[in-house]
Amino acid sequence: MYDKLTSRLLELNQKATLGRWCTRWGCTTCGSNELTTEMAALEASADSSAISKVLASNASRINLEVLTWMLRFLELKVGHERLSAILNGSVAGQHFALMRISKLEADARRQAHMLRNDPIEVERQREAKKVERAEAHRARLERKRERDAEFWAGRKP
Repeated sequence: MYDKLTSRLLELNQKATLGRWCTRWGCTTCGSNELTTEMAALEASADSSAISKVLASNASRINLEVLTWMLRFLELKVGHERLSAILNGSVAGQHFALMRISKLEADARRQAHMLRNDPIEVERQREAKKVERAEAHRARLERKRERDAEFWAGRKP
């Protein structure tokens, strides 16, 4: 079973690579139609876990963009934890772990961007800065009063 599945997976990789199929996840132009259709057909004939195992043992023979797309597809089918366990220790597993790190970093950047541009947060930061500037101004005026008092202390006006 694995030999047939391996050959189908490698054939799919070759078709996607030579045909320059779109591998952008969530492509709004084409939706990665060819790859989605072929991967769904492959999944209909074999269990997602079996596909994951074959992918784990043949990852070095698959185009990196196609591999990334396949891993995301399989993650949706079997779940992150289960796919990580299946791929553990393989080249595909290492790539999947890097994909996860990249996703977490992108999520953190997205969250930070949302916070920076949230109208309520922006207003709160403006108010905090306003208070900070007012306090700094008050401190400067206080230091000026002290310097002026020292300057005029020994002199007659």
